[in-house]
Amino acid sequence: MRELVFEFGQITVVTGANGVGKTNAYRALQLVHACAAGDLAHMVVAEGGMPSVVWAGQRRGEPKVRLAVVLDEIRYEVTLATVGRGAPDSFSAFPLDPIITIERVEVVEPGARPVELLERRGALAFVHDEAGRRVTYPAPFHESESVLSQLIDVRQYPELVVLRSALLRMRFHHQLRTDERAPARLPMLGTRTPSVADNGSDLSAALATIQRVGDRGALDRCVAGAFSGAQVVVDEDRSGRLELQLAMKGGVRRPLRAQELSDGQLRFLFLAAALLAPRPPDVIVLNEPEAGLHVDLLPALAELVVVASESTQVVLMTHAHDLVGALAERPDTVTINLDQVGGATRIAERRTGS
Repeated sequence: MRELVFEFGQITVVTGANGVGKTNAYRALQLVHACAAGDLAHMVVAEGGMPSVVWAGQRRGEPKVRLAVVLDEIRYEVTLATVGRGAPDSFSAFPLDPIITIERVEVVEPGARPVELLERRGALAFVHDEAGRRVTYPAPFHESESVLSQLIDVRQYPELVVLRSALLRMRFHHQLRTDERAPARLPMLGTRTPSVADNGSDLSAALATIQRVGDRGALDRCVAGAFSGAQVVVDEDRSGRLELQLAMKGGVRRPLRAQELSDGQLRFLFLAAALLAPRPPDVIVLNEPEAGLHVDLLPALAELVVVASESTQVVLMTHAHDLVGALAERPDTVTINLDQVGGATRIAERRTGS
């Protein structure tokens, strides 16, 4: 069995060479989120199915993946297996789907025995209701569906619903489309937007929301630091449509429209909208946020991360040495260096800033 345990700080920087497993760590967190959201099977299949999720090295027995996360002394664990021997015939047509063989929620207070809140093995699940009684979970669920995703009755399952809500408040950003028809470049109807969409389709509204009800000072400071005194402008026409622009200092006489922005400029503004969201998530996870950014933008990106960490945990998967260096010495930063031995990812070093 290969096991990897991450202990996150307020800022966590996961780094290492290309191919050591940073993106796998990112996807593992996404899978846990997908369990709570109820779209686990769709996410696994989009990644190539269970054959692409399990470890590619030599192993014994049926391929499987065990994921676990601890949030405020509540531990959630789920084991995903491939469709193999003994799988129901109804799933023979969906060989890429995951099969959830184990799902468990426990209270894990230091010095005390774990207290079970949910236990699922195969097609049978038990939960503890509001009176603390262990009862069979009454609703039907299939092999690729998390029990946690169905728990919405806060009166009957308060701790489980709180856990599910916390997992749903994790936010992930990987890449932003920046071609000439990218949603982030197009005008949109203005509406209050406390968190930017992953495809950037509401980027102009998200930045306008920060300007009006969020930390406009941090936005102005980080954008000016990134682009030599530039300022975000969100223009609104008579129909209420918003257009993103960037007012540059120097010889540029008018603001640059979204269609004129470079890929790097657009990506940085998207990261600013994600990290400075007026309604921050509990955890925001960024996979290679430096992709497409000039090295000169990394200090401003580091400042965005620091500002965001005042209200949310920030996890970055990156191999940008300048970004790692800008964050590593902060006392609230945990730096995790990954490498590979025998084809397996391992933590080579874990360091807390001073």
